[in-house]
Amino acid sequence: MTGIHPVDDRHALAGVDLNLLVVLDALLEAENVTRAARRIGLSQSAASSALGRLRHLFGDPLLVRTRGGMAPTALARRLREPVRRALDDVAGMLRSPGPFDPQAPHRFRIAVTDYVGLILLPAIAARVLGAGPAIDLEVRTIDDWQLPVDELERGALDVAVSFFREVPARLASEHLFDESFVCAVRRGHPVVRRGGRGRGGRGLGGLGLSLRQYTTLPHLLVSPRAGLVGTVDAALAARGLSRRVAITVPHFSVAPAVLARTDCVATLAERVARLGARSAPLHLLAPPLALPGFAVHMVWHPQTDADPAAAWLRSQIRGHAP
Repeated sequence: MTGIHPVDDRHALAGVDLNLLVVLDALLEAENVTRAARRIGLSQSAASSALGRLRHLFGDPLLVRTRGGMAPTALARRLREPVRRALDDVAGMLRSPGPFDPQAPHRFRIAVTDYVGLILLPAIAARVLGAGPAIDLEVRTIDDWQLPVDELERGALDVAVSFFREVPARLASEHLFDESFVCAVRRGHPVVRRGGRGRGGRGLGGLGLSLRQYTTLPHLLVSPRAGLVGTVDAALAARGLSRRVAITVPHFSVAPAVLARTDCVATLAERVARLGARSAPLHLLAPPLALPGFAVHMVWHPQTDADPAAAWLRSQIRGHAP
């Protein structure tokens, strides 16, 4: 009786020495035990022993003696191509992956905050999408500066870029750049005047804003949700002061247009403020109190360290940090 009954179930593979497939491939190629043994670096006795185990495994003699030497059985002939393909597949799986080919189809998935979307995303998108005609970029929003740990661990995201209060040790991260804060008001603001004094002297562009003026003015806050207490509120509270947030907007892109038509002051990341001042009539000023800046990091799961595509994406993001 012939067949592959002992290995026709995946669970049965646990009891099979898969090295026997290497011997079987050599035997089927050489149709001679001595030549097969020499080809794979075994002694003739070891190859003969392996042939005996293969015969038992498949329930078939595989090679039989004839006047012209050893000849494969019908089952052995049918096994030639499947065994060769299986060994080629295993060899390919163990081979180190080559560099990422941007011309190949691929979808990258990144998560960013509104801030990173304004400052970094245009350059990243231009570089990544311009690298190949079949590359897609899926961008998701990070709310409340919370690191999407679960998505990174599940492989649902390739990378997350933002300021993060804490990065778990099980994730990898890289510092991209540091950011500071400035204040922004509309041009012609009735309170802010040229030559005023801000923290440490004159403000940006020769304008100044005192701490008293700062706490008296209505404030615009960029926050995905109302009631968020931020860096400014903590710095004021340390001095026994507070501010009135007159309006909360969900996106940085909205702030310049609102500031241009109100008497509000906004304390913004400097890169965002400078970008907004290109499209709206705004003055930028130094804050009248010390405010700690923040660092922007790129975070990913170490399981993608050796993945050529993921490594390529990180290099594109790294190369466009302002």
